Amino acid sequence: MSDPAFDDDHRAHLARAMRSFLFANRRDGSLTGWPMTPLWRDDAYVYFNTYRSSAKARVLVRDARVGLLVVHGDRALAVTGDAQMVDQAEAAPMFPSMVRTDGFVSPDQAARTVQRLVEGKRCLFRIVARSVRWER
Repeated sequence: MSDPAFDDDHRAHLARAMRSFLFANRRDGSLTGWPMTPLWRDDAYVYFNTYRSSAKARVLVRDARVGLLVVHGDRALAVTGDAQMVDQAEAAPMFPSMVRTDGFVSPDQAARTVQRLVEGKRCLFRIVARSVRWER
């Protein structure tokens, strides 16, 4: 399933990209950001995982509005929307595909990340896009 917000060019970019920058709103209204590895399953959402106890997870649970700049080569795709923590039961079947296995991280690191997702130490977020546009 593909979301109409993402055209074929967007989906190809998201499938190849290994670098993105996630922006969210702090409690005081100022912006904060983090480098992230975007995960694309071609199901209308961009995913990422993080530690459940991290400041990032707390910020996103409190205020779900996000911006994501997905960079690959000389192109950058801007995605704005809402971050949703995926329920553990829904997320569990996706865990093996929620880690890059294309040489971006070592097999040991990928296995540890999946194990921490299974244990609930890490959690999975998806971004429900409201807008998608090329920045360059």
